[in-house]
Amino acid sequence: MSLLKKLEAWNKRFWYESVIKFLFRNAPVSLPIAIEGVKRLLVIRRDMIGDMIVTSSLIRTLNRLKPDLEVDVYASPQSKVIIETNPRIKTIFSSKPFEKNFWHELQQARKRDYDVILCLSYTGTTTSGLLANLISRRAIKVGMLERGRENLYQRWFNAQIDIGKSETGATMPLWKGLHVFLTTLFGVPFNEAEIEQEIFTTES
Repeated sequence: MSLLKKLEAWNKRFWYESVIKFLFRNAPVSLPIAIEGVKRLLVIRRDMIGDMIVTSSLIRTLNRLKPDLEVDVYASPQSKVIIETNPRIKTIFSSKPFEKNFWHELQQARKRDYDVILCLSYTGTTTSGLLANLISRRAIKVGMLERGRENLYQRWFNAQIDIGKSETGATMPLWKGLHVFLTTLFGVPFNEAEIEQEIFTTES
């Protein structure tokens, strides 16, 4: 491990031990949970455009599983364009944490009173976890398990789901990993043949 990586890991552990574990106490939940009891769900996906395109298949699957589920997305400013006309999404937030409009959007997100928050950003787990906890104390917060850092993130999330994520990459394609994530979370099977990525455009 490089010196920079070691310093980064030390910094995260410092904040975890001195601040985070006292502020956030997300009790573990047993999986799967019943999707029938979920009214509003937030997907936090703050990375690149290609990642958001892949995530469109997950949003489509959520809509198929529960058509009346209200799905919101917290996107990065650059990937917002991919989803801003997606009829399956109720509300989109995209301000960068702690920059202009962030606190306004945070308050709007808090008013949505989510039942479940999915932290699906492949990088920046700490920021996504903090964001999820600022948005809701009540919601079940679920992240992708990162091997070797389970203990570091256990206070951020009520559950961490293993899709093969590690510091050296993943053991399965992201599109498949996201649906394994849903299967584990809600206990519902999926058919790979039904997985479709979507991009909605406006008429010129």
